[in-house]
Amino acid sequence: MPSIAINVRSDFIVHWTGAKSIEKEYGDPESENHKNDQFRRDEYVKRMSSMLTNGMWMNDQIVELNITDKGGDFGTLKWPATCFTEIRLSRTHSHAERYGFLGFGFSREFALKRFGAPVLYVPGSQEWGLGALDIIGPNFHRLLALSSFLEKQTLNTQSMPFPHGMISVRNFPDFTNFINASGLQAFIANSNLQNNSELNAHQLFYLLRSSIMTCAIFVKRMSDDNCTRSFELLDEAEWRIPYTDNMVEKGKILPTNKEKPRGKMLFTADELRVIIFPDDDTRNMAYRVADKDPDISKYLHSPHLITPTVRECMHF
Repeated sequence: MPSIAINVRSDFIVHWTGAKSIEKEYGDPESENHKNDQFRRDEYVKRMSSMLTNGMWMNDQIVELNITDKGGDFGTLKWPATCFTEIRLSRTHSHAERYGFLGFGFSREFALKRFGAPVLYVPGSQEWGLGALDIIGPNFHRLLALSSFLEKQTLNTQSMPFPHGMISVRNFPDFTNFINASGLQAFIANSNLQNNSELNAHQLFYLLRSSIMTCAIFVKRMSDDNCTRSFELLDEAEWRIPYTDNMVEKGKILPTNKEKPRGKMLFTADELRVIIFPDDDTRNMAYRVADKDPDISKYLHSPHLITPTVRECMHF
């Protein structure tokens, strides 16, 4: 019999928002806005308007990696990223209940052009005793520790301080040999770190650590603390776009110089494919706002955009 291909993934990747703020206050019995539907609609329309004009938040994502090969203590690392899910739209209701009822959908190409990719789900002690995450974690820590060690050794080689971390490469033959042997010449050239014979050593090691972290951010456990061996996180089919200086320079990410959010992911009306609304009333409110605000109108009236509700997505 010929095999039948079944598409289990969506044509879009969707960023969801609202669970930690709007839904939390709406569902809190002690809140003055408990079960206040108008409050909920108003807040979701405000959130939509903010993200359309200012971008999606890039919050710190926690990367918990075992420090030792035998499990045990976790070292908590953080790196800003914007998260998406690739699940089919017909399965969005349960996902929205967990992450919020407002979704912004994009093509996979949108993420790939920003160094985004699906996360790598690996088993850890949550799933099967000592798992792959417990082996991968220590290696990331070793790489970070090695980078810090090399930076300290490099900048302490000569007693005279170097302003702004600028050093003369020819004065450090061992470091030059290390760069040549490790194949970092192209990395340095592409990162614009070297000007003639001077190298910004601080920036070099910062970028090395950034490269390590933007790899670590894609490694994720299959289950969280509350769903041991249920593989619930694996079913989310998550994508992430990490914060990178390259995308800042290209105007794709706006740095905020704040703790939260660390940056904002910008996008155009042509790049936005879907806005998923909590309900029909919220969607109608959003279009009324768009009729008065040209900055919102160019998104909501884009010919590329569809605007289903969470309930309507069940029929996709």
